[in-house]
Amino acid sequence: MSDKSRLILLVSAVLSSLEENKWTDALYHIHPRMAEIIAKSSVEENFLCLKCQMHRSSHTGMQLRSLPGHFSANYHKENMRKEKLTLLNQQIIEIFSLCSEGDSNYQRQGKMDEIVQNKDMLNDKRKFDPSTELFHPKYINNADQIQLKFALSQFIIYGRFPFSIAPDLLTFLQDVVTKFDKHCILNCHIDRNEVPDIVHGCISRDLKDNIKNELRKSPFSLLVDGGSDYYGNSYLTVCVKLLLNKKTKEPVTKLLTVIPMGEESTGEALYVLVKDMILKDPLIQQNVMAIATDEASNMIGPEKGLATRINNDFKQVLSFHDLSHIYNNICKNSVKEFPKFLIEMITDTSSYFNFSNHRKKRFKKLQENKGLSPPLEVLAYTPVRWLSLKKSLKRIVRLWEPLKEYFLKEEADGEEKNYFTAVNEVYTRILLVLLKQLTGYNKKFQATNMYWNEVYEEIKESFDVFAEEILLKELKSKTFEDLLALPWKEKSIEQSILTPQDLMQKWMKLYPEISPLFTGIDANSLQGIFKATRNFILKVLCEMKERLPFQDPILKASRCVFFGSATFEIEPWQTLAKQFRNIIPLDKNSDFQGELKRMDCNYEKLMKDFLDSKNPIVERWDSLQRHYPLISDLAKSILVLPHSSAPVERIFSKMQDFVSPKRNRLTTENLEASLLIHQL
Repeated sequence: MSDKSRLILLVSAVLSSLEENKWTDALYHIHPRMAEIIAKSSVEENFLCLKCQMHRSSHTGMQLRSLPGHFSANYHKENMRKEKLTLLNQQIIEIFSLCSEGDSNYQRQGKMDEIVQNKDMLNDKRKFDPSTELFHPKYINNADQIQLKFALSQFIIYGRFPFSIAPDLLTFLQDVVTKFDKHCILNCHIDRNEVPDIVHGCISRDLKDNIKNELRKSPFSLLVDGGSDYYGNSYLTVCVKLLLNKKTKEPVTKLLTVIPMGEESTGEALYVLVKDMILKDPLIQQNVMAIATDEASNMIGPEKGLATRINNDFKQVLSFHDLSHIYNNICKNSVKEFPKFLIEMITDTSSYFNFSNHRKKRFKKLQENKGLSPPLEVLAYTPVRWLSLKKSLKRIVRLWEPLKEYFLKEEADGEEKNYFTAVNEVYTRILLVLLKQLTGYNKKFQATNMYWNEVYEEIKESFDVFAEEILLKELKSKTFEDLLALPWKEKSIEQSILTPQDLMQKWMKLYPEISPLFTGIDANSLQGIFKATRNFILKVLCEMKERLPFQDPILKASRCVFFGSATFEIEPWQTLAKQFRNIIPLDKNSDFQGELKRMDCNYEKLMKDFLDSKNPIVERWDSLQRHYPLISDLAKSILVLPHSSAPVERIFSKMQDFVSPKRNRLTTENLEASLLIHQL
């Protein structure tokens, strides 16, 4: 008897039993993974779908006769899709379809009798031939499954892969045996040189070509940063922010290319690389809107920086400084207002433990003896990482008492034993509160998709938050523009802000968890603490006023795209059109002005419909495309303006997964290909 005939007989027997609402364990023999999905219910004549139950579907218990149809139900298919088991579900549907609905119960009973006469089929250990039209593995017994799991585990160990790869590897194998003919698999050969040829020469090239085709069709922005891998190889990494035509409901950020950098990393050298690799095509040149970089001199230098050179050649291109970098620099410069020994304390304490496993063990033992579970480590402070200072300081504050006790017992030779005093504890706790407020904005601006109306409100909020900390009560009612205009850098600001003593009283009310620490500290020390606190806040405000784009005309004008004004304002639209002549060329200006006049007449209704809509903003502008085509094109192009180059930083983090000690000679082409494929 053929494998297919055997399976048909088995399915017939199962269906016959199910029609009579009788449970049969033979159900688990028609597919090796059926037990993952279906279980016997505590209610007689019912079954449970484990996957539907997991996703809280109301259809978790039904009569057994409904089981075959359950696999075809839309809600079940959706739940299986969530579990990444769509292929498995299709296999089971195909198995049940082996016996047509026309088979009567009598016919199936006859097939059951035939199964009884061929009992050996249930013990047959041969694998089902995947080359047949059924496209599914035959039922296998537990011994076979155990052997398969051992083989997979052995492969993972030999390949030095992470254990977490096991489910994906098994799914891949199941996909292979169901999609490809057995003879194709057995006769296929591939060597180590073919893989990079396929990855770089075929897949990666197609992916880059597809992205570049999209850049020819719609506006986009460049996100650029330079960096290096663990082995000192330098790269210029370029991402693009764009609207993929008819595919996305919001802008997406994609890696475009990784360019190897030679010894020259000047703005001129970077410009040549970007122009040759990306901006040669006239259609792509036409669509570039902006470039976002960090504040390095080779990126933003006023004469020779990369962004400056691009703007000189392409007048419509705006240059934006990454806001996360800006807030990081604000933080670094403002922390200097606190005593130098605070940073030394963080650096020395983290270094003391991080370079000695023996010290870590002793500190861990001390925490366990004090009943602290689980014991924690002191986090390393890495100045180049944006949030490292806050994280390291937060851990030191949490471990203050154990650290104090440890250094008293250990009689350390360095300065560590002198750091953990009452005065220093107040300093560290106050600094931690301020760092949490400031680095919170750093983290916010690492988000991929923030629109410019949100960006503008967030940077205004950050200024307001710190101004409110030290402003006199009568000045808090001033408008944002008035606050921004105050002489924050000058001595005259003393007349508008709290004294250190008043600031201390304010903090005692706001932070009762800190105020008990003030007891026992002399008045001069407290005066010094809150003078440093006030100076920190003042420095933050001065840095914000200097670095953040509060007065950027495009940033302010872009609010019109989001219907941010109660009345129609034509000037912002005209500002945007004048800047982006690649979107609104002069020969279309008269049509654009006509659309603005019509929008002015209908603004109240348009604004209400726009703000009431729950659709993504791209769809809202798509709905206005018919009546206001030029305005809609301009509005959607504004949506791709960048606020951060953080996505490029994340690319450098992913590089560590590919450029490893085992692959430290990976070429730039293959590294780029790996990263392009990984982002799919």
